[in-house]
Order: sequence, then structure tokens, then C-alpha cells
Amino acid sequence: MSCLIAAIYVVATLKWPMLRRRWIASGLAFGAVVFGVMNYVVVPLSTISKFPAFPVTLLIANLVAMLMFGVIITFFARTPR
Repeated sequence: MSCLIAAIYVVATLKWPMLRRRWIASGLAFGAVVFGVMNYVVVPLSTISKFPAFPVTLLIANLVAMLMFGVIITFFARTPR
């Protein structure tokens, strides 16, 4: 799944080269989008019978992890092709 998420970002940088120039800001934004999609689309669909409850600490830890994930992806995708 993480390779697919990274590939989506790399394809987006081909269309919008500005994402490579401002890689920290775009990485944080991309991480926030990944966090939202994973927590509000993927997880609820995987537990269709009941909505999962997240404690606030777990939610914050997951948000920080996704933000860092976005920055790591953008760091490696920032080099010109």
C-alpha cells in the first residue's frame, strides 16, 4: 500500500513540478491527505459492521506518522528527472 501511495505522489509531481520544489510543505499536505483517506475511508470500509473508535493518543500518533511518511516520500521524489 505504501508503494502505491508513493507512486501516486510521484505521478502527481510529473503533472505539478511545484510539488518537487516545495517538498516539505507538499509532503506535510500529502501526509495529511493520506491520514484522512486512511482513517475516514479505508478503515471504516474494512470494518463495515462497526465504526472503529480511536483514542486521541492513537489518532495523534497516526497523524504524526502519516505526516512524516509524506515528508519522506517527497524527500526522495524531489530530485529532478
